[in-house]
Order: sequence, then structure tokens, then C-alpha cells
Amino acid sequence: MAITHDLIAKTGEYTNANGETKARWQKVGVAMLNKQGGTSLLIESIPVNFDGWLTMREPQPKQAGGAEDKTDLPF
Repeated sequence: MAITHDLIAKTGEYTNANGETKARWQKVGVAMLNKQGGTSLLIESIPVNFDGWLTMREPQPKQAGGAEDKTDLPF
């Protein structure tokens, strides 16, 4: 099964150095195409303050060192 999207959840907000409020996001799973042509979801974790909403976005390349940026993801 090919991964088509990352599943991300908003886990809070923070204020950056410029005083702007930004969203904090965490990858919680992936969406994949299955053999029947549908979409399967693999949810690997649920944040403590989970409000029930997940966002699907195209997978982003990993940053140097293998760490993903989990804040202020582009949409």
C-alpha cells in the first residue's frame, strides 16, 4: 500500500519571536491506498488534548537529521 497523505492533529499554539501566534501540529498517522481502491488510515498515536479532528496533507520530506518539523506546517 502506498502512503498518500500524512495525518496530523493540532496540539496547541505558541507565540514566535515576532509575537505571532502559530499552530503546533503533530503527525499521528498516514493514509494509504488499499487494494480495493479505497483509502485506509493508520493512526499511530492520539495527542492527549485531541479534539477529534485530523488533517490530511501530502507527505513532506524529512529534515536533516531525520526529525520532522511538527510546528507551523504549511497548508
